[in-house]
Amino acid sequence: MEEPKVQITIPLNIIIFFGVPFVYDVLLKHRSPVVWGIRTAGLRRSILGGLAVTFSMFPIVYVIFRVIFHFSTKEFVQPGTVAYYFYMHFSYPLNLIYYSIWTLFVIASGEELFFRGFIHNKLQQRLTFIQAALISSTTFTALHVISILLFPPAMMLPYLALCFITAFLWAYILNRTKNLTGCWLSHSISNILAAIFIGIL
Repeated sequence: MEEPKVQITIPLNIIIFFGVPFVYDVLLKHRSPVVWGIRTAGLRRSILGGLAVTFSMFPIVYVIFRVIFHFSTKEFVQPGTVAYYFYMHFSYPLNLIYYSIWTLFVIASGEELFFRGFIHNKLQQRLTFIQAALISSTTFTALHVISILLFPPAMMLPYLALCFITAFLWAYILNRTKNLTGCWLSHSISNILAAIFIGIL
């Protein structure tokens, strides 16, 4: 008996997150990835700042999701997504390993490249840090409003507040270090910790 074909969709936003910065800065403006904060200078401070954000914010996330609302992010796993494929076709710990690779090199890297490396840096060329961070963090948070389809209504406000605060802190790290690595690492580790302790896998 022939097994049914597995169809996996790559969200359009992932293509946009990588494509827009590359087309605009590299192809059209002939700039190097340094303009996004992809460089070695400031690397140590960026990483330390990112780790500080992750390990100070994640306990708050855990308390809100698991302790207060008893929420499991298994509800995030939607048919047709890569996460669903990992969850349904691989057992632990392989699913966690594959998900970690996916979030490290696709989800977190794409979102940080676009929202911090591209949008925030472009805004800060014309605005103050506070103004740029408020706009880029609001834009990042607006992307996550789609989660209203996944969360109980009572969770939306604290969830979006956490998105905004974390995004603002990542913008601050980028502003202080001019290096995007800590933002990417912090975002990745936060997603992986959610997978382990809140229950996506």
